[in-house]
Amino acid sequence: MPLQVRARKVVTLGSRVCNEPLAIVIFVLSNLPIHGSPYDAALLQLQNYYADNDTLVAHEIVFNLSVDGALAAHTHKVDQVVVELKRAGIKRAIVMIMTHANNADGLPFFEPAGCCTFKEFFAGVIQDHFITLTKTWDTTWFMLTCGPMMTAGTSLVELVKEANSLEIQRIIGVGIAGFFPCMLNPFMMTFVEKFLIEGETFDKVMPKIVTVRARKVVTLGSRICNEPLAVVVFALSNIPIRGSPYNAALLQLQNYYADNDILVTREIVFDLSVDGALAAHTRKVDQVVAELKQAGIKRAIVMIMTHANDANGLPFFEPAGCCTFKEFFAGVIQDHFITLTKTWDTTWFMLTCGPMMTAGTSLVELVKEANSLEIQRIIGVGIAGFFPCMLNPFMMTFVEKFLIEGETFDKVMPKIVTGLTATLTHIPIYVISPPPPREPRAIRRLKDHFCRLLTQSNHLPD
Repeated sequence: MPLQVRARKVVTLGSRVCNEPLAIVIFVLSNLPIHGSPYDAALLQLQNYYADNDTLVAHEIVFNLSVDGALAAHTHKVDQVVVELKRAGIKRAIVMIMTHANNADGLPFFEPAGCCTFKEFFAGVIQDHFITLTKTWDTTWFMLTCGPMMTAGTSLVELVKEANSLEIQRIIGVGIAGFFPCMLNPFMMTFVEKFLIEGETFDKVMPKIVTVRARKVVTLGSRICNEPLAVVVFALSNIPIRGSPYNAALLQLQNYYADNDILVTREIVFDLSVDGALAAHTRKVDQVVAELKQAGIKRAIVMIMTHANDANGLPFFEPAGCCTFKEFFAGVIQDHFITLTKTWDTTWFMLTCGPMMTAGTSLVELVKEANSLEIQRIIGVGIAGFFPCMLNPFMMTFVEKFLIEGETFDKVMPKIVTGLTATLTHIPIYVISPPPPREPRAIRRLKDHFCRLLTQSNHLPD
């Protein structure tokens, strides 16, 4: 079936990057995992903008004040962090608190089995000298609780009272029954991108990220799909995988895949510029194919990260040379890998630093080659000024909605594009996929009109 393309026009970030000295500090209850949390999501996004000579200080403070001597040890840890932060010349900060909340009254836990008042919590867990220091910076606090802190009893009122008494500048709070912090990862990445990196004001950025301050949600419950999954990235040798959408996808997936679930990840770095490189690359692809065949994969994400020629949009197979799409898929991706992906429900991502989707006839050529290879669907981003990390919030939301919650591709894409408007205002998203089955003309016309309104759709001729 022929493929079609839908496009969204946007403006690139350009030079609007703010990387002032920044601190990220998390206070986390001992039985809540930091790994895969919004703390990790924030650091994953920030590392794309902070170089080795920039000041980005991160601290993890795990607390459990249930045993003798625990408070003294915890205070010593907080003291140590305060001293280090004073030396760092911090100007902005994110402070995250992750804990449980009591189901009856919403009060926070200071230990895995016990709660306390907000006054006791801030005094014992966060501590006055740390709070005083944060008031010398532009600080945003996140209160993330597994439990109904924001809804049970008068806990929200009590939290606001205590925050006022401590003169805390701002708190973003999430706390309902059935909430897990990892659900906030896409939000956190978008907040980092818009508020910390692009430097928009808090009052302007928040309405862009959320349409209402308090919103009712439906928790995942049992609607978790964790079928055997493969995530594979083909990355040009001079494009970093670290901090990319590949890492963002894995960060979100690890919250849902246990040790006994099948989640296979592979990184294939390519540079076919030297003698023998193609043979070595083919051996690597052969090895990955053999491993994936044995894993019983049912679904997959395949990412391609490369450059595109400024003049004609063609993909690079080496850091200094481009080729046709036919040559690229044959040499870099290879037929036996593509054939294997057609036995799964596979979504491809073509992410290029360069105008692959806009220069010359490259987009038309990409669609033609995808048709000839019978590739099921491609999400493509490729414009001048694009860096793959800009797509991290999108990738996390795609993982959450499509892979984990199991919504269909056609239903989930409009939700992501319109729901992440704040993120995607800088990024054109091209969806190359089979057109839907023909429907009565009135329905088809309505759907086409709706699609244009949401994504400024442009269909390529079959």
